[in-house]
Amino acid sequence: MALPLIFGAISALGTLSAGRAAARQQENQAKQMEIENIISQAQAVQEQNLLQLQYEAASNVNDAMFSFQEGEKTMNVAAFEEAQADAFGSNIAMMQTQASLEKSSRTVASLIQYEKASNTRRAALFKAIGTMGNAYMDFKAL
Repeated sequence: MALPLIFGAISALGTLSAGRAAARQQENQAKQMEIENIISQAQAVQEQNLLQLQYEAASNVNDAMFSFQEGEKTMNVAAFEEAQADAFGSNIAMMQTQASLEKSSRTVASLIQYEKASNTRRAALFKAIGTMGNAYMDFKAL
């Protein structure tokens, strides 16, 4: 009687189907990570632009305040503005480095998720082959 082979084939097909579904879910998670990465990059650019606007506004206020002084800018004012520009540059560099590190981390996580999907498919295939082998052995034992 071929029932063990039929039930084995049905079980193997179910295993393959479950493996494909799990792999699709992992691929969707990887795609979501990629989308979040793009959103995060856009947010980092927005934060840098906001910092630029704040720096420019503060510089304009300082220029307005210092413009009431007679003559050329004093060395103290020039040193203050230079320190302010250096701090701004350092802040932007730090933000860019942080955004780059976060992007790299998310990219690696996404690639790992794709690899998990591939491994899930492979594992389902091997499990299905094992199920068919067991069904064949059961059939031969009859």
